[in-house]
Amino acid sequence: SQIQTDAGLDYLQTRHNHLSTNSVDLALEQEEQLSSQHGVETIGYLAMDPGRGVWNGLLYEAQTTGTNIADNFTDVDLLHTYAGTPSFLTSLASYQETGNAHLRYQDLGPGSVQLKVEEDTTLDTETTHLVEQASILAVGGQGLLTVDGHAIGQGMPRAFSLLVSDFGEVLDMHVTLDIQHSRNADLDVVLEAPDGTTVQLFSNVGGASANFSGTVIDDKGTRLIGAGVGPFAGVYQPQGSLAALRGKEITGTWKLIVEDTVSNADSGTLNSWSLSITPAPTPNGNVNHDSEVNATDIDLVYAHVGSTQATFDLKPDGTVDQEDVDELVLNLLNTRYGDADLDGDIDIVDFNALVVNFDPGGQAEFAGWAAGNFDGDVDVDIQDFGTIVSNFAPLGFTLNFVIALQRHAVADDGLALPTTVVDEVASRSVPEVALGVVRQSLPSRDVESHRQHARLASSTPELAFALLGEDEQYRYRRGRDLRFDP
Repeated sequence: SQIQTDAGLDYLQTRHNHLSTNSVDLALEQEEQLSSQHGVETIGYLAMDPGRGVWNGLLYEAQTTGTNIADNFTDVDLLHTYAGTPSFLTSLASYQETGNAHLRYQDLGPGSVQLKVEEDTTLDTETTHLVEQASILAVGGQGLLTVDGHAIGQGMPRAFSLLVSDFGEVLDMHVTLDIQHSRNADLDVVLEAPDGTTVQLFSNVGGASANFSGTVIDDKGTRLIGAGVGPFAGVYQPQGSLAALRGKEITGTWKLIVEDTVSNADSGTLNSWSLSITPAPTPNGNVNHDSEVNATDIDLVYAHVGSTQATFDLKPDGTVDQEDVDELVLNLLNTRYGDADLDGDIDIVDFNALVVNFDPGGQAEFAGWAAGNFDGDVDVDIQDFGTIVSNFAPLGFTLNFVIALQRHAVADDGLALPTTVVDEVASRSVPEVALGVVRQSLPSRDVESHRQHARLASSTPELAFALLGEDEQYRYRRGRDLRFDP
């Protein structure tokens, strides 16, 4: 393995442990004198089946020694006797002792090498170390080493993976593939969705014909693949139905599972394959294209503030910013900041979500909107608390921030609302007229205070006049929203 980034002090190496057929533990190891933790790094690695053979005309071997490499040089026999000194890579493959250490080698020859474990002496001068394992790769001569990663094995299904990062659900799709094989009837090919749903594309088709050349598998194809012959150029209907994948999540690992079902001299290779997926239409604001617009979408828009990605630019104006979050929260979700559970009110349930996740230092795992983080930063703090307090509306937003024309309502400057104003509004059903009366009766400097302190006292509760601010819009609710300019 090899460190491929630079996120800390210069001297650094990797250590391996618990090597198995399908995994290995990797760790970073600094100088022993250092007690601080190193930053996160990217590691590259090469893993090979153990054994020996000929690779592009060059002798090679890959092996892991027994647990016998000590702090003095130990002879290790190579699996080949090379014509000359081979190219040689080695690394510690175990972690029998916690002392910082690395491998050294000497006397590399055509058939053997000497290895030892050398301890780090930056903290102390002690150099004894328990015996460890070592991994070895040796290649004889020089030349280009290539890997055929797409060979189709006989009698054993092989999965070729394709990671799709797009969001959404499948509306329609087709598969394009190119297979070089000397007898098509030997092949069985299945498509597997990220959730494990499988569709049989074809099996035992084409007889003794060879190859699939740019073959498109689509439910809308006019030719049945079972009736075709190689090289299957064009569009064919699969033996199964790709419609079975409609509604499945697009995101994840898709697999093309290919098997040569007959043990004979015929063989082949998957040259390429691809998917073309048309996502189902989604409601505006559903930026992750799942089944609903929810708090996750708010978190994602916050996470992309400052970017220019059109998916998150809900206004749109070319930049993802706070206005896009406002658009999602206030208009598309029709709620207010502080409504953690998005149920149309801000009540004790939302307050409890904030309390449980209160983390002003941002030390815990990321908490999003549903956990009380209403400003999209890295913590749940007093600012989020203030949002709930200022917007607290346990009865819902229709009754909140409403100019209540009560006979005892008094402006901050002591100006009482005239009885005639109350009677005028109570007698009107046309919102424009009623709102005009309110605006004429309240000086502009008093609008904000009345927005905060007045309560609704109308004999017709379905008639509510919500004043959102002097420079904003009024909203009139009676089963629908009507907007007009102040």
